[in-house]
Amino acid sequence: MPGPSQLEFATVYRENFGRLAAFFARRCRDPQQVADLISQTFVEAIGSAHTFRGSGTPAAWLVAIARRVYAQHLASEAAGNGLIDQLGGQLILADDEVEDLAERSTRNAMARSCSRGPPGFLRWSGRRSSSST
Repeated sequence: MPGPSQLEFATVYRENFGRLAAFFARRCRDPQQVADLISQTFVEAIGSAHTFRGSGTPAAWLVAIARRVYAQHLASEAAGNGLIDQLGGQLILADDEVEDLAERSTRNAMARSCSRGPPGFLRWSGRRSSSST
C-alpha cells in the first residue's frame, strides 16, 4: 500500500498531536522535551509511512512509534548518565565554555558586590545586611 499523501498526513497530524502531547507529557516534565519527542515521532512516522498497512488506526500506529521514540530517549539518557557516572560526575567543557563560565561568575560576583555598596555603606544608609541580626 502506498504511503499517505501530504494532505492525509496533515490530517493525521492535526488529529493526533494532542494524543501524543498527552502521552509524552505524562512521562516528561520538560515541555521542550515533550515537543522534541513529538517532533521525533512525526519524523519517524513520515520516514516509515510506507509501512502503515491500514489494518489499525493511524492513532495506534503513531502511539506505537511514540513508545519506541520514548524508549530510545530513555536509553539515550541512561547512556548519558552512565557516562557522567564514569567521569565521576565531572563536567567536561571546552576551553571557551570554561572562559564563558568564569566571565559570568566574575560578573555575577561584581554585581552582588556593587549591590551591597562600599564598605560601611550598610551602616551609613541604615540598611541591614542579611548576615547581621
